[in-house]
Amino acid sequence: WSDGTTGATVTVGQAGPITVTGTTACGSNNATVTITEGASPTVEISGEDVLCAGSSVVLTATSNAPILWNTGATTSSITVNTAGLYTVTASNACGSDSDGQTVTASPLNASFTATPSSGTAPLTVQFNNASTSGSTSAWDFDGLGTSSAVSPSFTFEGTGVYEVVLEVTLDGCVAEASAMITVVQAAPGTASSISIPNVFTPNNDRVNDVLSIQAVNIVSVEVLIYNRWGQKVNELRRVGEVWDARSMSGNVVPDGTYFYTLTALGADGVQHSASGHITLVR
Repeated sequence: WSDGTTGATVTVGQAGPITVTGTTACGSNNATVTITEGASPTVEISGEDVLCAGSSVVLTATSNAPILWNTGATTSSITVNTAGLYTVTASNACGSDSDGQTVTASPLNASFTATPSSGTAPLTVQFNNASTSGSTSAWDFDGLGTSSAVSPSFTFEGTGVYEVVLEVTLDGCVAEASAMITVVQAAPGTASSISIPNVFTPNNDRVNDVLSIQAVNIVSVEVLIYNRWGQKVNELRRVGEVWDARSMSGNVVPDGTYFYTLTALGADGVQHSASGHITLVR
């Protein structure tokens, strides 16, 4: 061999040509082979690392060698719709290299409250934004106006039912929430009133079997009913709605004393609030 080695095989440690010569009594002959140095594999992942709700992201591996993802894929790009760690390994005769990227689910959530959500015209509503911190806000007041404030207020001049939409954006993700605002015309001279009986007897005798709201000229109402331990057992949110002595899950509640809070809006613009107790006797 040209490096001085004798024998049928030789170990080569660097790139370049190497020649072997064979000699017999009849003469000699030689052959040359050029050894090239192979490139060590490299791989690098690129792509979005935040996963928006209901969407997917594409991860791409750039490599000079065949690759294998931890998902089992061997393509240069994969589409993922689940948060987690994604790794890829590139391998060839010279070794291997790997890279990883963690994809996290966006925490973005859109939520807000409106106070009040109903009333007489003109009605000024304060909107309290409870969306994910750091998100940007875009409000649409049913085509009547817009706002980019975090928690704006808006005045609805005319009567009607309006849909308010909040769109929030964070890290390229978008989420929406909406609420309905009811605006009515005040009825001059018609006083509103509301009350709740303090006892009812749900014994199926068709007399006083349900607890009903006694309302005059009321446009919206909320009654929350609690047991003696402060646990909410039911709620009434419409004029004409009744309580039949069942829990929100449909189970019959026992006899005893229950407590309530009441808020309501009259068509005359009067806000009503009350609290008290209800005796349930079968």
